[in-house]
Amino acid sequence: MMIASSRRGWLIACSLATFFCAYSAAQEPEALFSAPATPEQIQAVALTAHGPSLVAYCECGGLISSTGNLYFTSFGINEFGPSGASFLRTGKYSAPGTEITLYGELGPAYFNFGNVVWALENGTYYGYFVANYEQSTPRYSQIKRVPLAGGPDTVLTTSSTYIGVGDLATDGTSLFWTDESGIRKMSVNGGGVQTLVSGPAYSHISLDSSYVYYSSGTGIYRIPKGGGAALNIANAATNVTALYTWAATRAYSFVFWGEQSGAVRSYSPFGGSIYTWQNPLAGRSVTSVGYDGNRALWIDCTQPGNSTCTARIQSGGVTPTTVNAGVGASHLQWDSTSMYWIGVPGIQRYVY
Repeated sequence: MMIASSRRGWLIACSLATFFCAYSAAQEPEALFSAPATPEQIQAVALTAHGPSLVAYCECGGLISSTGNLYFTSFGINEFGPSGASFLRTGKYSAPGTEITLYGELGPAYFNFGNVVWALENGTYYGYFVANYEQSTPRYSQIKRVPLAGGPDTVLTTSSTYIGVGDLATDGTSLFWTDESGIRKMSVNGGGVQTLVSGPAYSHISLDSSYVYYSSGTGIYRIPKGGGAALNIANAATNVTALYTWAATRAYSFVFWGEQSGAVRSYSPFGGSIYTWQNPLAGRSVTSVGYDGNRALWIDCTQPGNSTCTARIQSGGVTPTTVNAGVGASHLQWDSTSMYWIGVPGIQRYVY
């Protein structure tokens, strides 16, 4: 997980079709930071924040954390002129307006950038994101790669069917994603695409060292990363709306999920019983869930519309800490000191 850059010295080359920002610092993202770096500085932020703090303005499509940086996609649709979509970086403790654009495009209306991950490949850090193009018939999606130091994009694949808001995940060696007709796998360098699961109803995936976990309706399943037979490991009471796998060890994992009913639960397919972190809440649905090794983290929102969202933090059997997460909150990320999410008007941070 990452820290951020206050450096500028950017060279921006723009055209109507595409633009990118190149920058001559080290490729290694951990070197690009100007955030609070000590526990004392982070605690000072917590004492003065008194609730969530805005980190960056965006119409965000995806968010991923590293040691001190946040990487995200943003887009704006303009029906009267060129629309734009960007892949950006900001520091976890940076001020709104200091975001750095690593790559972006301008083009016809109705396209956007979606979920994002990052990986180290041959000594270079790259960001990978979903680019959705809805103007064409049929609409299509691509997975693109951009150096995290900035630079031009590489199209790794054009998905066989539309990805949209489908999940994108990586273990550092392969990329995994869901589209309208299945779950796919590809090397982080591109190449052939393998279909792990065929079907139209898969929207959430998560990984451990050996398996891809995914949900379909109320069912939670796993399949070996290399392919094979799928195994139903648990069943929710209502449709699964969020999914996260925490690998306690290489041989023992826990699956956390949120439900359309507002319930949050976890279970290890290697033994034990289902644990309920939150019972169903009338009129609320879970949009994001996670676990940091000590705390379960989740966001639930009023339905329909996600107009009022609450982030919750729970350790053990105590009553969870609740935080006003605003409108449309989702895409939860976290580290040892803070949690982050996207919504209106952008990326927010809450220090524990």
